[in-house]
Amino acid sequence: MQILNLQLNFIGEKGVSALADALEINMYLQTLDLQNNDIGDNGASALAEALKTNTDLQNLGLRENGIGKKGARALAEVLKTNTGMQNLNLSGNWIGEKGARAIADALKVNTGLQKLDLHGTQE
Repeated sequence: MQILNLQLNFIGEKGVSALADALEINMYLQTLDLQNNDIGDNGASALAEALKTNTDLQNLGLRENGIGKKGARALAEVLKTNTGMQNLNLSGNWIGEKGARAIADALKVNTGLQKLDLHGTQE
C-alpha cells in the first residue's frame, strides 16, 4: 500500500500513536492523509518520532488536527534530518508564530520539502 487516507476518522492521539509505531517499520507508504482526526500535539510528536526512521513517506496531510506549537516544533526537528518528506500540510492548526518560526528554521537545512501548507494557522 502506498496511499492511506484516514480523513475524518477521529483516531485521536492513541490511534495516531499506534499508526506511528507501524510507520517506523513500514517503508512502502508514500502518502498519509490524517486530516481532521484530532491528533493534537502528542499525536504530531509521535508521528515526528516515527519520521526519524521512516524517510520514505513523501506526503503527510495533517490539516485541522488541533496541532499547536509543541507539535509543530517536533515536526520541525524531524524536518532538519528527514529529506524524504516532499509535501506537508499543516493548514488549519494552531501552530502560531513560534511553531511557524521553528518550521522556517528547519527549512534552512531541509533540502527535500517541496510544498508546505500553513494556511489558516494561528495561535
